[in-house]
Amino acid sequence: MIRLQIFVLILALILVAGCGSSEPVLVPVEEPIVDEGATPSAMFGIFQNQGDVAQNNSLNYIDPVTQTGTVLGQGGVKTFAAVSDDGQSVALAVANGKTSNLYVYNVPSGVVSALFSGSSELVYTGHWDSNSTTFYFGAYTPEGKRMGPGSIHSYSVESGATRQIPCSASRSVLAVMPGGTLIVRNSDSIYEVATQDCATLKTFDARKMYHVAVSPIAGKMAFVLRDLVFNRETRAYEPDSTLYLQEIGGGKPVKIVGEKYQPRNISWSSDGTELIFDVDALDGSRKRAISIYSIASASSSYLEAPTSIPDSRSQPVFSPDGRHVLFTATNSASGKDLMWKTTGESFSHVIPGDDEQTAAYQFEWIGKDLLFLMSPKGEAHVLDLSSEGGTILWSGTQQDIFALRIQ
Repeated sequence: MIRLQIFVLILALILVAGCGSSEPVLVPVEEPIVDEGATPSAMFGIFQNQGDVAQNNSLNYIDPVTQTGTVLGQGGVKTFAAVSDDGQSVALAVANGKTSNLYVYNVPSGVVSALFSGSSELVYTGHWDSNSTTFYFGAYTPEGKRMGPGSIHSYSVESGATRQIPCSASRSVLAVMPGGTLIVRNSDSIYEVATQDCATLKTFDARKMYHVAVSPIAGKMAFVLRDLVFNRETRAYEPDSTLYLQEIGGGKPVKIVGEKYQPRNISWSSDGTELIFDVDALDGSRKRAISIYSIASASSSYLEAPTSIPDSRSQPVFSPDGRHVLFTATNSASGKDLMWKTTGESFSHVIPGDDEQTAAYQFEWIGKDLLFLMSPKGEAHVLDLSSEGGTILWSGTQQDIFALRIQ
């Protein structure tokens, strides 16, 4: 009743204002439905499966204000997600027992685009361009440890069109460069190519490259080179795993750390100024420690000195603004914990949520301080890490497979 009175009052005002115009315009106004529990500074929407059987699910986007749902298509388990830099679009792949589907949902327009569909084994990779207007992606079927049949595509937010880029040799998209080129790869080679016709601009032999991570901002890629090196003392070839930094433009790779550190799990800061990875602590305990390499100083330092930590720390990932480092901590007492350390703090926090095996969480950053988590028990959480100890803003179930931050 109150809504009707407001509508009538606004309509009357519009009619009065329109009397001086030759073409009066009537604008219906609906009173918005506001979720009193929503946090304006941390607004996000949830992608949720509807239904009990995965093969029959539909995937919905639940608006945080109106609590209404938009159907994207067939649901399933999240296998890939990539949020645009402006936070307004998300590419989301879900797989069920029969198929795998890739969607893009645009929050302002509410438009859902089905980009690709295939077998449930499909592997998706992809990145948004810096303008958040084009999403480039690859889809392939794995064959053992190699990439099987696949293709490279682009999707335009403005036109809503998806087209296949004629990269017959490549299967995976590693990065979109600021100049408009793509870094793509197959099992044996990495290429820099043109976005329109996939013309090859540069080629890198990737047969011995592992843990490849590309930074479009820095114009570099980091990788672990696994090779056999001749030892003059033993007069035998021995395995070597060295972390290198390579300019996309070419030139000789720069060595960061060598085999004795056993570097793994490489990740870039979003501004391309730092590279983070884990290494052997070299204390005889086989404990892992986290190291950060600075591009500016061309030197590495520990996130925390190995002697000051009781556990083994690995798989580090920067938050979007570089303020937090998320990592896995493993020790004999508590098993595995998912933890984070904030820049400038002398201590680390354990991610709140499940008490057991939190390191098995699947996670995605959905904002500079916001983290979406899915536990092995099927519990979903959105956490705000800006407060001391972290705050759980929202909790759901395995039906809720992803969250998108609305800027």
